[in-house]
Amino acid sequence: MGLKIEKLENRDKKLDNLTKLIYLILFFVLFISCDKKQSKFDDSQVFRYNEHSNITTLDPAFAKDLRTIWATTQLFNGLVQLNDRLQVEPDIAKSWTISEDGKHYEFNLRKDVKFHKHKLFGKDSTRFVIAEDFEYSFNRLCVCGVIFKFLSLFILYK
Repeated sequence: MGLKIEKLENRDKKLDNLTKLIYLILFFVLFISCDKKQSKFDDSQVFRYNEHSNITTLDPAFAKDLRTIWATTQLFNGLVQLNDRLQVEPDIAKSWTISEDGKHYEFNLRKDVKFHKHKLFGKDSTRFVIAEDFEYSFNRLCVCGVIFKFLSLFILYK
């Protein structure tokens, strides 16, 4: 009987030591996680996005599913945007005209829109958005064949 009590006391001491060790480890983990190290990016340079499935691209030209389209519309502006009632509103274009045959659109751009700051833009690290930027984007759609993929969807379902 005395042997059993001694074994139980040894086991209790080992459990007490293990419990103390666990508490000590938890204390150090909490202490280390409270580090106030500053990020090299400020909040204006970080895009936080919570999505349960993967985003396939951040290139708006290749955004083809809802989760990717939503993410790219949070990062990029277009000539126009849709409001809550799905009506077209100005965005970078302050106004536009459409030809009578509906084949030609002319957009008047706002003069206060700049690109994000980046060292590739040179000394000022930014520049104003100009019409050639949109021309480049539309031409890129044609060269990459992206527009033909979307048009083929409409032709198939017509």
